[in-house]
Amino acid sequence: MVELTSQPDQSKLRISEFFRKQTGCRSIKVAKNNQIYTSGQCDGMVYFVERGWVKLVLDSQEGKECLLAIRSSGEIFGELCLSGQIERLETAVAMQEVTVKQMPHRSFLIGLNQELLLEDLVKYLAACVAEQQEITAAMATDDGEHRLARTLLYLSQRFRRQDSRGACIEQRISHKELSEMVGTTRPRIGIFLKKFRELGLVRLTEKRCLVIEKNQMEEYITGRA
Repeated sequence: MVELTSQPDQSKLRISEFFRKQTGCRSIKVAKNNQIYTSGQCDGMVYFVERGWVKLVLDSQEGKECLLAIRSSGEIFGELCLSGQIERLETAVAMQEVTVKQMPHRSFLIGLNQELLLEDLVKYLAACVAEQQEITAAMATDDGEHRLARTLLYLSQRFRRQDSRGACIEQRISHKELSEMVGTTRPRIGIFLKKFRELGLVRLTEKRCLVIEKNQMEEYITGRA
């Protein structure tokens, strides 16, 4: 999985700090499972996650949800409005109670320009595109089992709290949400997770949080396990 290199990571921190300093931005709280914006809505805002987790989903013609990405504290979303197209393609949903700031896209660009942060924005967004390209390639070439393995590794980077032996995903991710990310059914997710536990790739803590054994999972994905 793509991990942000030091340059994009520093760019992300600088953009986060820019947003945190914007006292004129509207800050809103959104309850768990509530929508921040919906597909088809005209919304020219760029959003910043102050606290919590937001998932971006796209509805297929068959009525199924495809989970595009997860954004966490310190990250932005809704940035596609910077292209000038303000009609949303995706829906943004709070995975837990979240606090987000919203800023008009023109004000966002003007502010970044004044703070000499446009280059940081490009680096950060390019890293996000690279991450999304890898996810897309995996969806097209891997079987369901390996797609889940890559997804869990991705989530362990997103929701990471270092455990004594691995990366702990503290945020509860349902089998339904995993099936949306992987592109398979909920029963298959259960079968794959059972196999991963038997192989020692994942384990559950006493609080039912999932721990990913990062090295073993990477070896499994690359076929070295």
